[in-house]
Amino acid sequence: MAASSEQTEISLISRGSYRLVSDVIGPECHVKLRRNRYELFDRLLNCDTNSESTRITGGSTVEGFEFMSSDFDFIFVNREVSVVTNSILSYNHNLTFPILFVMESEECYPGYTLLRCLKCVSWNILLCNALVLKANNLYVSGKVIKETFMPHSFAQEHGPCKSFKHYIEIDMAYTLRCPFWPTQAMSFVTRSIERGWPSYQVLKDVMNDGCLLVPISSKQQTCSDLVDLEWRISFSLAEKRLIYSMNHSQFLCYGLSKIFLNEILKDIPVVDDLLCSYFMKTAVLWEISDSQHGKYHKAIDMLHYIKHRLHSQPYMYIWDLDDDIIKDTRQQGMPYDILIKSFILDTVEVDSFTSMEQLQLECHAKVRLTGLDYLNIPLFVHIDFLLFLSYSSLEENQRRYAILEELHDLVYYDNGYHIHNYHKAISWEILGICQQICGDCQGALKSYRNALNEEENFFKEATLTRIQSLFIQS
Repeated sequence: MAASSEQTEISLISRGSYRLVSDVIGPECHVKLRRNRYELFDRLLNCDTNSESTRITGGSTVEGFEFMSSDFDFIFVNREVSVVTNSILSYNHNLTFPILFVMESEECYPGYTLLRCLKCVSWNILLCNALVLKANNLYVSGKVIKETFMPHSFAQEHGPCKSFKHYIEIDMAYTLRCPFWPTQAMSFVTRSIERGWPSYQVLKDVMNDGCLLVPISSKQQTCSDLVDLEWRISFSLAEKRLIYSMNHSQFLCYGLSKIFLNEILKDIPVVDDLLCSYFMKTAVLWEISDSQHGKYHKAIDMLHYIKHRLHSQPYMYIWDLDDDIIKDTRQQGMPYDILIKSFILDTVEVDSFTSMEQLQLECHAKVRLTGLDYLNIPLFVHIDFLLFLSYSSLEENQRRYAILEELHDLVYYDNGYHIHNYHKAISWEILGICQQICGDCQGALKSYRNALNEEENFFKEATLTRIQSLFIQS
């Protein structure tokens, strides 16, 4: 009875807290209206295609908050400039920007880079005045850019920005854009694929946005020759997309962390010097990514149970499964519920609504080619794929590799017993995805090429996209 009373009290407190935070932040429809307002504002700002800069709004106001402490960012992205990495430069020669820089990060701390000038056929005074000679190469100085950008006497330096106070705090930043996802951040892509968050479409948009370079050096940088030249790699565009992809409950939790920081922790000097809103944002995004972990243990037990029963009874139907197992998976809200409901002899049918995020690319490619929104996956391939993803999310690498080896042997040596010829393409594709997640780019490339060679591959666009991503990853 005591435990029940305690749970009731916690439930009441939780509901009350939810209503209170909802009243402060506003309902989901209001948050969307605020965001739409700034998306329209961005479009109006950039109507002039002849402008030197693209202007992008950011900050907590644009994220959807209307706190007294909310800030507003103006990001100026120079349209004449492109920044590339060495890996992109080695195979992409169609780079027609008037000014071209390449990242050199070997001497810098993680998250920072130097920008070496490869080409400059523009009379951009700001950039030309910031070029510095170092070891017979020209580099653009982040320090000079920051000092000469908006040199108003009433503007204060705030990190890489110039800051103004006008009702709310306005930060203005001069940035350069790298239209490619940097190799230093490729672990984010791998982790997102493993954990299924964000969705495939959001991840694709994030990677297409690339990253920004902002003019500030690492506080840990002690080499005087590098302090003036360093730029920080900024993922503000990616963060904005991730926040927009939150559901409203997640957004309220993010808002609550801001309230806690600004209303409580700011009055504690020691804590105030250590924490900032950016750290809180990072913690919330990590927690959302990690929150899928708890559901996997029961799922793993269930999948092994199904696999064992199928080996002993190859034509087991749904009614052969214990009701408690089905009930558990449904209560957990897991995608594995669809696996149980879809058992028909030797394949599982999934579509873009019921498949895991890791196969969204293939589902959409097949729809575009055939108009059919489903994939038929051999049963044992699907089970091994789910086990692999579960162990990956739990970071149980030894078991993950063991399952990958089983899947590898199944796809390579089945000889039509569990995998019909019609389903070889998707089986090769899934094997390639697993190998790519593990970092085995050569093995993944071989599997993807095998998938391409299968006549029944109706998602070749997806396979080619995955092959292309291997070159970026390597």
